[in-house]
Amino acid sequence: MLDGSDVFRTLFLTFCLLLSPVAHAQTYDIVINNGRVVDPETGLDAVRNVGVQGSQIAAISEFSLSGTTVIDATGSHPRSAGAFAKVLRSYVRERGLLSLSEAIRKISLMPAEMLEEFVPQMQRKGRLQVGMDADIVVFDLATITDNATYANSNQPATGVQTLLVNGGFAVRDGAIVLDADTGRAIRR
Repeated sequence: MLDGSDVFRTLFLTFCLLLSPVAHAQTYDIVINNGRVVDPETGLDAVRNVGVQGSQIAAISEFSLSGTTVIDATGSHPRSAGAFAKVLRSYVRERGLLSLSEAIRKISLMPAEMLEEFVPQMQRKGRLQVGMDADIVVFDLATITDNATYANSNQPATGVQTLLVNGGFAVRDGAIVLDADTGRAIRR
């Protein structure tokens, strides 16, 4: 005979099983599969699949997602965008002074939080969460390197596989998309 907790557990598991295929049956514009997702605001640091619909992050899941464009990020790190190649190379990889999560928090989430009171659009930046702007960098921590110098400041970082800005490609398969037009000005 089932007691109340067994009945609840059975109903809950049945409910979850019924919802799983429905929640993940959607086809997204872009899917990033098998990347280490780091979100310093929620503390998430795990391998996940990310679904992007339009300019927003629509799903972050342990389950397989399908999309029109699928990016395999195995061994890479999908992350909210920021100018961080030097910080990751120097402070995380070479010196070991910061954890990956702490470095990402300092270069993406903290600036967004400092500005969000005055610029409400910043509440959707610096975070890798459902409903936030799809500003995502997929990079290889082992190879990410800043190449710009004072004399030659226009050199892109290496080790960046993909860069999405508002859900559109700015870097695709390691190459800059020269006609990218997805960036939008943020105004108070």
